[in-house]
Amino acid sequence: MMLSENNSTPRSDEELQKNMVAELKPHNAPITLVEYDPSWSDLFEQEANRIRSVLGNKALQIEHVGSTSVPGLCAKPIIDMLLVVKDSADELSYVPALESAGYILRIREPEWFEHRLFKGPDTDINLHVFSSGTSEIDRMLRFRDWLRTNDADRDKYAQVKRNLAKNKWRHVQHYADAKTSIIQKIMERASLNLENGIPEKNLFMMCKALNSNAISELSDEYHVRTCRRDELDIWKEMPFDDVKSAKEYNGFMTEYFNDVYGSKEDLFFQKCLFVCDKNDTPIGTCFAWKAYEKISTIHWFKVRKNYEGSGIGRALLSIVMRSIKENDYPVFLHTQPSSFRAIKLYSDFGFAFLTDPIIGYRKNDLEECLTILKEHMPQKDFEKLQFAEAPEDFLKAVKSSKINQF
Repeated sequence: MMLSENNSTPRSDEELQKNMVAELKPHNAPITLVEYDPSWSDLFEQEANRIRSVLGNKALQIEHVGSTSVPGLCAKPIIDMLLVVKDSADELSYVPALESAGYILRIREPEWFEHRLFKGPDTDINLHVFSSGTSEIDRMLRFRDWLRTNDADRDKYAQVKRNLAKNKWRHVQHYADAKTSIIQKIMERASLNLENGIPEKNLFMMCKALNSNAISELSDEYHVRTCRRDELDIWKEMPFDDVKSAKEYNGFMTEYFNDVYGSKEDLFFQKCLFVCDKNDTPIGTCFAWKAYEKISTIHWFKVRKNYEGSGIGRALLSIVMRSIKENDYPVFLHTQPSSFRAIKLYSDFGFAFLTDPIIGYRKNDLEECLTILKEHMPQKDFEKLQFAEAPEDFLKAVKSSKINQF
């Protein structure tokens, strides 16, 4: 048996069996890989719809992951799916419903993010279940999104897979473990690119009418409340993913608060929302603000990194967008290309990119940013992006002050 690429010893039958619900059966053969099949996305949608019909709002997020989710990548013909629930350890809340629809629980891993794995009733799938907020969710989605947009790493990964697949494997899990090294290297490049490779550029979006199909509800595990006066420093740190950056930009955040909200401090604390965990710890923020006294805008939409990909952002944005009265539309926001996942979310809600070259006293970098977004966004999401010209009253309002109020 071939050792994994990180030179660790393959897990024993006993180690693998302890996580199996049924008896572990050896594979003792090479791995069968096939070329990408466009029908895999249809099979995913079919299963996702069935799961949603069974679990309802208990299914916080369902994603197509793994190699079958990456066009052009060879794969085992098994559809990997990600299901996010409130608490994957609370099996009574979702397992009976899935089993009633024909799904079979095969793996239970309490020591690894409380992971559960189901097989499907007819389509050959691996349904991975994790709790909301689990870091593995972001890792799986980031790996998928990177391979969808980076041909070089996709091809390198495919070559390693083909080479490994030729070997005889006692268990399929040993083949999966052997890919650890190449996956880690690709993830390092993906993370480096996200942190350092995308320039800070200006993008502006407008929503004329809320798309109600994008709305989702917040899980009972979380709640929304306003920012308290003694939590202002927490709010100032929220946009940043590390302590160093938060300290570096503290002066900027303080100046922005004074310039934009200082004369309306009471209103700020009435408007600024925190989404909090069960310990009442803020894990995200967003609020609607009347900029330049005239236009509705979205301010400081952010969910802490280890909670991204768990449906919290969509639920929070749903709350904020629904709080804006119909006659206060359109709604505007400012964003950057590094927020390409949020841009996909904004697009779902009905936001379109503004095409005007200048917005107030800022250059609109749309043309340059579209190239970046095309590289980082899944093709189907990029192709759904909409565009619009800014209304004259909006352009006049943003020229009324040299302070950027959104």
